[in-house]
Amino acid sequence: AKPLRPCGAKPSLPTSESACLAVGGRWGRAGLFPKPICVVPTRDAGRACGDGQECEGTCLLDAKAARGGMFGPKQEGPATGVCTRARPVFGCMVEVTRGHIGRRICLD
Repeated sequence: AKPLRPCGAKPSLPTSESACLAVGGRWGRAGLFPKPICVVPTRDAGRACGDGQECEGTCLLDAKAARGGMFGPKQEGPATGVCTRARPVFGCMVEVTRGHIGRRICLD
């Protein structure tokens, strides 16, 4: 599938409640941030991807479908991920980068 935006820099997140709501975002606490932030839904949610640059959000390995899950043995090799439903993303995940299983990260 063709990306919805050209590869490159990701658009910045709105920093005010009114700007957040204007783009269909949800304004409030997210992750461990003590102050409200904007969580913006992505238009390419669930689309297959090979790199985060192909997504409005992030390209993640489907941990449920992956052998061993998130905390099993480190996997390597080619992979296809899915674009996240929103940005920013919180929790533990495995990124897909340049068509391969990337780093495991936890973002709070």
